[in-house]
Amino acid sequence: MPCNASNTGHVWPAMPVTIHSDVEEKLDDIIEWSLTKKKFDATTFYGIRDNYEEYGSFTHSQEIAIENVWSKWKIDRWKLNKSALR
Repeated sequence: MPCNASNTGHVWPAMPVTIHSDVEEKLDDIIEWSLTKKKFDATTFYGIRDNYEEYGSFTHSQEIAIENVWSKWKIDRWKLNKSALR
């Protein structure tokens, strides 16, 4: 649904709504996954988690970093495989 810019008459596309619980869950999964990978340094993600716990929200850059790692390293597949083994 588009948004109208009040004074300009421009119509901007609506921004997607991020559900922080989804991002928080992905962050937790990345940290858990990183414990199984010797070559992956999760220091940044521990910092993101600490920041989230302190302020209650993610920055846009933090959300992008979480999504990028989630996608690049196929954390969803790892999570499915882990669940199947239980």
